[in-house]
This record gives sequence, C-alpha cells and structure tokens, in this order.
Amino acid sequence: MKKQTISDEHRRYIAENIDRALAEGWIKAYFQPVVRGSNGRVCSEEALARWEEPGKDLLNPSSFVPVLEDSGQITKLDLFMIDRVIESIQIRREAGLFIVP
Repeated sequence: MKKQTISDEHRRYIAENIDRALAEGWIKAYFQPVVRGSNGRVCSEEALARWEEPGKDLLNPSSFVPVLEDSGQITKLDLFMIDRVIESIQIRREAGLFIVP
C-alpha cells in the first residue's frame, strides 16, 4: 500500500484545529461490526474516527492520525474515542441490547 503524502499546510491545519474539531463535533465515531466467519455473529466492533468538518471533504484517519501522532496530540483523539465507546456501551446497556467487546 502506498503511503499517503500529507502537505505541510494540511499538517498545520490539523494540528492547529484538533481542539476545535473535538469541541464542535467534527470528529465522529463510527462503529464497524466484526462478524465471526464460523457462525455469522457479531463478535466485536471497531471504533473508527472520521473528521467531518462542515463545508469540507470527509477526512479519513490516514489524513489526520499521523499528524496528531507527530504533533504529540494523539491522546486527545484517543480519549475522545474512549468516551464515545463508553457512551455507546451505556446506551446499549440501558436499552437492554447485546454488548460486544
């Protein structure tokens, strides 16, 4: 797989706007089910981050995670995603739904 080149301008924008993106809800968590092939049942989920800034193209993790890692800000995204996972588990528990790892 070819490594994506990230421009200096893009790097600067991400590094300078991560706090705003988190505060304004531009970072969204999506939950991708993992299905066990042997029985067709959901056995876990992955929590995936997307940067959805109004009026701009959707950013996949490959275009912002490396910038956050390089700028020492990845913990902000990690903690945000942990909070979203906990919220999802709480909502499912309260609704009596099955909870996967």
